[in-house]
Amino acid sequence: MHKLLVSVLMLVTVGFADIIWVPTWIPDLDHENAVLWNINIGAYLENATAKGEVLVSADLYVADLMNLWEDEIDSLFINLLDVSEGSGWQNVVEYEDPIADNVNYFSDWASAVPMESYSHQGFWANNYTASLDVATINSYSSDNGWVGIGLDPDCHYVFNRDLSMLVLETAPAPVPEPTIISLIGCGLLGFLFIRRKK
Repeated sequence: MHKLLVSVLMLVTVGFADIIWVPTWIPDLDHENAVLWNINIGAYLENATAKGEVLVSADLYVADLMNLWEDEIDSLFINLLDVSEGSGWQNVVEYEDPIADNVNYFSDWASAVPMESYSHQGFWANNYTASLDVATINSYSSDNGWVGIGLDPDCHYVFNRDLSMLVLETAPAPVPEPTIISLIGCGLLGFLFIRRKK
């Protein structure tokens, strides 16, 4: 029921959008691990293209994000990654993170594009939104349809998986303005007229 309610609210808020729920099996975000969420986003983009639409925004909503270490400011690094084709339509890979705190685990990955760094102090829950770069998503998904979202916390974070989601908003593809088309046409006619006159 919660997912249905949030789904309706999100569609009212952002217009036409596809919602990809964060997998319930994604682990807690601990400083000793880094998590890669692989998504086959190609099907969503193909569907948009078939309707004459393009991706205009991609937002990762993390519900009730809570830092379990209240005495210091900690960070959660969020990255976009170019990944190889995975199994199914989404999967989660967990990596052991030996890197010291305040360092992005994915920073040495060739395709890593850091999107956001969420910093927070205090033991209370916040809803957090990370805006992901549309051009990077289009580029990374163009070969096999897959995009990775890398999450690397430098402390222990928990969040509400049932209400966390990736929202892909699409809009009609831009078309040339009639006035621009008219100007181009007039220019071509003028060019032809000058050539015939010579």
